[in-house]
Amino acid sequence: MSTVVMNCTLTITKRSPCLRLTGLWITLVYALFQNTFAAPALGQGLSNEIIYSRLTAFRIPFDTDPGQRQIQQIQLYFSTDQGQNWQPAGTATPAQRGFDFRADRDGLFWFAVRTVDFQNLINPPSLQGLRPQLKVYVDTQPPVVTLRQAPSRDGSVGVEWQIREENLDLASFALEYRTPSNPQWIPLTVNAATTGQYAWNPGTTGAVEVRLHVRDLAKNDGEDKLTIMPGSPSAQGGQTQASGDQGQYSSNTQLGVRSVNSKQIRLNYSIEESGPSGIEAIELWVTRDGQTWARLEEFKGNTDAPTGQTTDIPINFTVQDEGVYGFTLVPRSGAGLKDHEPRRGEHPQIWVDVDTTKPVITWLNVDVGRGQETGKLFIKWKAYDPVTKGSDKEKDLGREAISLKYAVSLNGPWQAIVEKQPNTGSYEWKMPAEGQRPVKFFVRMEVTDKAGNTESMDTPKPINVDLKVPRGKILDAKPVAGR
Repeated sequence: MSTVVMNCTLTITKRSPCLRLTGLWITLVYALFQNTFAAPALGQGLSNEIIYSRLTAFRIPFDTDPGQRQIQQIQLYFSTDQGQNWQPAGTATPAQRGFDFRADRDGLFWFAVRTVDFQNLINPPSLQGLRPQLKVYVDTQPPVVTLRQAPSRDGSVGVEWQIREENLDLASFALEYRTPSNPQWIPLTVNAATTGQYAWNPGTTGAVEVRLHVRDLAKNDGEDKLTIMPGSPSAQGGQTQASGDQGQYSSNTQLGVRSVNSKQIRLNYSIEESGPSGIEAIELWVTRDGQTWARLEEFKGNTDAPTGQTTDIPINFTVQDEGVYGFTLVPRSGAGLKDHEPRRGEHPQIWVDVDTTKPVITWLNVDVGRGQETGKLFIKWKAYDPVTKGSDKEKDLGREAISLKYAVSLNGPWQAIVEKQPNTGSYEWKMPAEGQRPVKFFVRMEVTDKAGNTESMDTPKPINVDLKVPRGKILDAKPVAGR
């Protein structure tokens, strides 16, 4: 395991013990693997520069001048109001060579140290005027990226975006697209900005998948994706969910694609301008690339429907594979008349993403807060949505993918910790007060993708949140009565 150490040096005075902060080591302990991994932070460890951390727990190492032997103790202080007030963060001896610190919130933390020698003299003697030797900005939240379809001319596609992030790294801005015939992401040359609009010709009339990916200075990733058709108008609307015998579906009209978690599909439709002969048959046409079309099935119509009546007859059919399909219906009258069959490059009436693959949960870890963090539970995980089973390509899980629950028994009943959260990889829970919560309980994470596929993982053992260590004290000694 390699660790990146940044230069961050402080000399207190020439006449007093010399202490050097050797930098910031960002450490995260995964109990699942019983190992410690270190990741570098951005920036230089100088007192006038800021280091950005996406983790709340990290270690601040130090060393002392070999020529100075009189240091007895080193005190670490932090400030969240840029030095107006300082709070103690821990003490260490020179042999410990570092402090472990856990932030209780996101934001800017200033750090400074004082030393105590063997005559119990403190340097500097007062907290007033204490200057920071290290500045760390804790940022655990990813950038919020919103990507929408924008108006465009025939044959082209357009997108507009908005990014909400205080510590955005614009150098990480990447707008890309891909087509059904080319699975590789193609970068677009765009001026990086928090808001903007861009249009281009993708060289296809089929569905175009677009994604915008950015990072903040703490290396949190933010991304949004959408699928659009060249020349199609901007879509409006929100998200809905429903369930039934054919499985669940979620429609996102902003993306122009409906997602279903079953290969058995039901289409609801209407027939307008039906003549006296009624409807003899409904032809279902399908495309996978927006270019070539094939007739998938033919369904019997209703020749007894009254003249001019709009009929509403759901049809059911099955597709063979996962993936994105375009469908168009062509009704045929009892007199044998019908509209034209879909032509090459013609937009389908609806795009459907058939997704039967469950999300994958790689690991789930729960850590009980101690010290200043008593009463909190730190839940971390790794989860993603593969394009197909076994694929290393991932899809966007959406903004409401994660739900966390707890229960005394794996058989339940389960109570909600939080529901419909983005897949950030971590959540900090302020537990109910003692006496209002069990002392041991299991934690469950549920992940739901846009199509409604759900996967869950439970902690293998109950989490003990009662960390108080009882201590006994002898009060007196008396002889046993009668002896």
